[in-house]
Amino acid sequence: MHSLVLPGSLTPGMAGAWTPFQRRTCSFGSDVFLRTMLNFVRHPNLNTSWLFRADILFDDGDHGNHDVPPASAVQPRCVEVQGFHPTRTIVRRLIPRNTRRDQPLDQTCVLYEGNKTTQSPSVCSLVVYIPHETDPARLPFYHPKVRGVAHLHEWDPATNAGAVSVHFCLFDNGTHDDDDGGNRKRLDRTALQLLGLLHKHGQGQAAGYVKRVQHDVLVAQVRSQDRYTQLKLKHAHALCASWAEKTNPIKHVFEDLAIAAFLIELWADMYGEVGEQGSRPFPGFVDIGCGNGLLVHILRQEGYAGWGFDARERKSWGNYQTAGAGPNGKSLEALVLLPRLAVEAKDTTTTTNKLLSGKRPRWRLCQRHVYHLEPRRRAHAVDAATRRCVRLPVPLDPMLQSQPGRGTVARAAADEAQGRVRVCVSRRLGDANRRGLWLAR
Repeated sequence: MHSLVLPGSLTPGMAGAWTPFQRRTCSFGSDVFLRTMLNFVRHPNLNTSWLFRADILFDDGDHGNHDVPPASAVQPRCVEVQGFHPTRTIVRRLIPRNTRRDQPLDQTCVLYEGNKTTQSPSVCSLVVYIPHETDPARLPFYHPKVRGVAHLHEWDPATNAGAVSVHFCLFDNGTHDDDDGGNRKRLDRTALQLLGLLHKHGQGQAAGYVKRVQHDVLVAQVRSQDRYTQLKLKHAHALCASWAEKTNPIKHVFEDLAIAAFLIELWADMYGEVGEQGSRPFPGFVDIGCGNGLLVHILRQEGYAGWGFDARERKSWGNYQTAGAGPNGKSLEALVLLPRLAVEAKDTTTTTNKLLSGKRPRWRLCQRHVYHLEPRRRAHAVDAATRRCVRLPVPLDPMLQSQPGRGTVARAAADEAQGRVRVCVSRRLGDANRRGLWLAR
């Protein structure tokens, strides 16, 4: 196996050899390896669900990309590896999902190419992660307790065969846990996970995989995630503690907080921030099939006027019910929606106060669980197309739209000829569960 050594004179505090942990043969070349590793550098959430994203602070190889901020005060940690020369240096800040549990971590990522020699025909490429935290006790949980992580790719052009391996640069005593060998076992599992994902993505690209879906086209990932974190810290504890339903609050609370974060950021682009000088008046929203009413409650708490209704009242409505803009002056109503065409075909004398016909001109449709409403969806669309409105089917968990390969579809289309704008974000989940929202323009 290729030996990696860091000269102590060039890298203070990091003298010593890298310890190999996992190795596996592969059939993809160095170009695929580097492309895959760059994707991992930009999307660390592919390797661990504990992370939201990586904010790029410095990139000496990103020419002409205006999305990357200029070099900050955080400077890259220079690392020299014998037998390799650096080709690109990136400094990223790892952003955790739970900022109360873990802190962000700055990390230098260096891409290397092996020095060509006549003794060995193989082509070697290397990617090294160096955390800027040197105290193992202060490293967050999502990062292994090591001084550095290295991914090595070796390729033989003559045989079109190669291997990938994961190496760690350990601290002085190799382990910092009370239990005997506990850190070594964890490092073995971490290396196996890193190597398995690298091999999977590399083999997929070598087989011709092409990404077909572009994510975060409506709302930037950074804004949506930051807003979600803000809402979670503000509302999550109180909402879970006061949960009145028999269902698991963890699932519903954080799901609706994520949806609310996405909507708030989208509406900020469309109308401006609530209460901000110069912003357009917010037209209001209606959540049809609102269920427990939590999403309506969160949005109203954040200053967005609107209401929701469902076929029957839920236990939690007692906690969320306030005076609102519904037909009966409440924020949550027990009503049933029928398309306007169906209502006109019926004897209107049989309509009760639990029937909300599509004739009401000020309210717009919000759908959830579209497979339940499929027979009527086209009738709803025809009904709404005659009015100036914005339609937004929202994914059940919009935070997943930031994770590539999860079946997310995002698209936006404008139809000015009919005097309306249609915005759609959807995610396939089982039977294509969705939520949607109609708003007046």
